Amino acid sequence: MIEPKDWTSFSSKEEKLQFLKKLFLVPRTQNYVKQFYYTGVYAEKPSLCSVEGYTDSGALVISLDDSLHCIHAEYLKDMQTGFYRLPEEYIVLDLETTGLSPQKDRIVEFAAVKYVMGKEKESLVSLINPDCEIPPEAERVNNISNQMVSDAPSIEEFLPKLLEFLGETPIAAHNAPFDMGFLKVAFKEAGESLSNFVIDTLALCKKAFPDLQSHSLSSMKKHLNIQVETAHRALPDVYATAKLLEECAKALSPQ
Repeated sequence: MIEPKDWTSFSSKEEKLQFLKKLFLVPRTQNYVKQFYYTGVYAEKPSLCSVEGYTDSGALVISLDDSLHCIHAEYLKDMQTGFYRLPEEYIVLDLETTGLSPQKDRIVEFAAVKYVMGKEKESLVSLINPDCEIPPEAERVNNISNQMVSDAPSIEEFLPKLLEFLGETPIAAHNAPFDMGFLKVAFKEAGESLSNFVIDTLALCKKAFPDLQSHSLSSMKKHLNIQVETAHRALPDVYATAKLLEECAKALSPQ
């Protein structure tokens, strides 16, 4: 274990990103940090670790199972070979809508959970008033009625909270083009833009489990025995997608 006086911690995520770029642990064009795997003597099996700082001698300080250790940058880089690495920090989100068209239909529920090194840190969940009638066919899918959203904020009123929550953090969603299409329309109407890095777990499932006939969220939940109730509501689908993301990362990495 390293005593805090023996090393320098990063003052910000930006400083950490720039430091790792200098060591070629992060591509120079990348604007987020991926998780790192540790496969050395301090762990019985490959384990996630995060780079917390550096020593005067130039060694990296990593956090592994709540303990701090020193490692040379080149050794840590070699340990990443073959692993599918998720961002250190990412947001899993899901929307419920009045229909399938981002141009014609509206958001009625938003849910997102922020994860840091795979652990839940905070969430943002809200019904959204679409300022239109919810079609019966949409209500049959998500069980969200006009009465339920009557006192909910509009997407315009909700947007400041959403902007603050998302920031520049990478986003994951199942069939991400659908969710991102609705969000980009909402952002554009408010004079904002959305340029976060996006992970589509649907595309990821097709790589990780190519032999399956269906890669829908419900099919993947059944195949992987992901126990989350209340399908087609935003927050339960977020938790199911987050678990699916972890399972894809495992499937695409050495066993």
